[in-house]
Amino acid sequence: MRRYRHIGFGLAFLLIGTAAEAAECTVPDFRFNTGVTLVRMLTGRNLICDFHIDSDAPTRGSNGILDIRITRKPHHGTAGRVENHIAYKPDPNFIGTDQFDVVSKFDFRGIANTVHLHVDVTVAN
Repeated sequence: MRRYRHIGFGLAFLLIGTAAEAAECTVPDFRFNTGVTLVRMLTGRNLICDFHIDSDAPTRGSNGILDIRITRKPHHGTAGRVENHIAYKPDPNFIGTDQFDVVSKFDFRGIANTVHLHVDVTVAN
């Protein structure tokens, strides 16, 4: 599992928060699949959590990523992106589960590809 310490990444303009609120989160490793790739995220109440999307194909731009979009917003928090990072912050004092969807387009050996990510979030106390 990857453990991330989040103190920034320029997310301030996308997610309302301070460095004091930043903390560790857990996002197990995942691989892109045809169809939809499931990403699981575990974070704490009132904490920002994020993960990095890497196409493993550094042929154009940053790691071959052409575009990343959040296509379905979470119901109990805010999701945003900065460069190749996707971040989530739960609504104040929310504890439970949430979900959102992301589409990433990337260039692999000159061929444009699209991956769909479904992010399941668990917010613990």
